[in-house]
Amino acid sequence: MIMQNSYDLISKLQEFDNKQQYDEILSIITDEFLEDEKEKPYIIDLYIWRGTAWYNTKKFNKAILDYDKALYLNNNSALSHFNRGFARIELKEYEEAINDFKKAINLNTKVYIRAYLFIAIIHRIMGRTEDAIENYNKAISIKPDYADAYYYRGLCYKEKNIKLKESKNDFEQYLVLKEGSIDNWTKYANYHIKELEERLTDKELDNIANCIFAIKRELKIQNENITHYSSLTVAKSLFIDKTKFRLSEGNFMNDPSEGTELLKFLDCKFSSINNNNEFFRKPFIGSFVKDDNNLNMWRFYGKEDGSEAMGCSITIKMDEFIYDIQNSLTQKEENISDINFYRVVYIDKNYSEVNIPNLLEIQTQKIFDLLNELKTTVCNYQGKNKISIEKYLNTITFLFKSDDYKNEDEVRLVVQGVEFEKKYNKNVTPPKVYIELETIDKIVEQITLGPRVDKASEWATAFHYCFEEKKPKIVLSHLQFK
Repeated sequence: MIMQNSYDLISKLQEFDNKQQYDEILSIITDEFLEDEKEKPYIIDLYIWRGTAWYNTKKFNKAILDYDKALYLNNNSALSHFNRGFARIELKEYEEAINDFKKAINLNTKVYIRAYLFIAIIHRIMGRTEDAIENYNKAISIKPDYADAYYYRGLCYKEKNIKLKESKNDFEQYLVLKEGSIDNWTKYANYHIKELEERLTDKELDNIANCIFAIKRELKIQNENITHYSSLTVAKSLFIDKTKFRLSEGNFMNDPSEGTELLKFLDCKFSSINNNNEFFRKPFIGSFVKDDNNLNMWRFYGKEDGSEAMGCSITIKMDEFIYDIQNSLTQKEENISDINFYRVVYIDKNYSEVNIPNLLEIQTQKIFDLLNELKTTVCNYQGKNKISIEKYLNTITFLFKSDDYKNEDEVRLVVQGVEFEKKYNKNVTPPKVYIELETIDKIVEQITLGPRVDKASEWATAFHYCFEEKKPKIVLSHLQFK
C-alpha cells in the first residue's frame, strides 16, 4: 500500500485501529517498512502503533519488543511505558507493569492518571490492600472529581471489610460525579450502597457479616498451584479451542447434599436456602484439589464418557487465574463477586467438630469457634433483614461438606455470578446452567494424563503443540488403577 505522506499513513492506521483491523496495521508496518522509515520523525509512533496491534492480537512479547524499541529511541515516551505496562500484565510481569505505569505518571500525570488505578488493581489482586488504597488516594488528590477512583476505593474498602462508612461515602460520591449516567457502574454502585446501608443500620446483621468475613479470611489461600480433574474432551476445548473455564451453578452439583452441611450445623430453620419447596439461586462452584495424581480423584472426577481414570488433571497458577478474572471484570466495568479460592471444611456427623486437612490445629479451632459464634448470632437474630443473612450465608455454604469427603482436601472457587452471562449446556437434560470465567491456557503449569488414557502419547503431542509460548509440563500418571 503506497502512502502519499505521513498524514495519509497515520490516517490509514487510525482507520484500521478504529475498525479493529489489526492485521492490516501489521501488514503495513513490517520490519522492512520500519527500516525504510527509520529516519522519519514519526518512527517512534510506528513502533507504538505496531506494538498496540501485536497487543490486540495477543502477541504480547512482540508488543513489548516494539515498545522497547520506541523507548530506546525516546525513553520519555509516556505512551510507550503506559502501553508496555498492559502487555506486561498479560505476561504476569506485575512488578514490571507497576514500574511502567509509574514512569508514565511521572512523565505526564494528567494524561496518564488512569495508571494509578491499574497500579492499585494489581496491588488489590495481590492482596496489598494498603498499597491499593494509597494509589486511589493519590489519584483523587490530583483529580478530586475522578469518579472511577472513588468507585474502586469504595470497592477496596468493602472487599476487605474495612471502613464501611467511608466505602458507602465513596460510592455515593461516585454517583454524584456520574449524575445522569445509566450504566453498569452506577447500577453496581447503588447495589453496594444498599448493602452497606443495611450493615451500617443493622448491628446484628453487621456482626453476622463480620463473622462470615472472618471465616472466609481464615479459609482463603494464596500463592499456590491447584489442580482441576476433568475429561480430555474438556481439556481439548480449553487448550486447543481456547474456550473459557466454566463454573456450574450450585444446583447442578453431583452430590445432592452440597450446600446443606453448614445450614444443618447452624440449625438455620428460618432460611429459605434450606426450604426445598422454594427455588433459591445458588452460587457457581469451581472444584479443585492440591494433588495432581490421586487415585480417588481419577475414580470420581478424572473420567472420559463415564470411564474412570481416562481423563486428565490440569494444574494452574491460582493467583494468576484470579487476576485474569478480576482484570476481565474491571474492563467490563463490573465487579461484585468475591474472586478468591478457599479451603473446604469437613463437618463430622454429630456437628461437634470440623476437620480441615493440612491445617494447624490452632487454626482449625479458630474456625470452629467462629462457626459457633456465627450460629449464635444467626439463631438470635431479631432484625428484619433475614434475606440479607441468607445472601451472606450463600457465599460460604458450599465451603462446607461432610467429613466423608475429607480425604479430597478440596479447594473451591465460589462465585455469585451476578456479573456473568448465564449460559446453558443444552446437550444434557435438564439443561445445565453455567458461567464462563477466562481462558486458562496461559497459566497452566502441568497436564497429567490419567493412568488409563488411550493413546496417551498422541494426546500429549496435541497438547504440547497447542501452547504457543510457555508450554506446560505434560506427564502420564503411572498409578496402579484397577
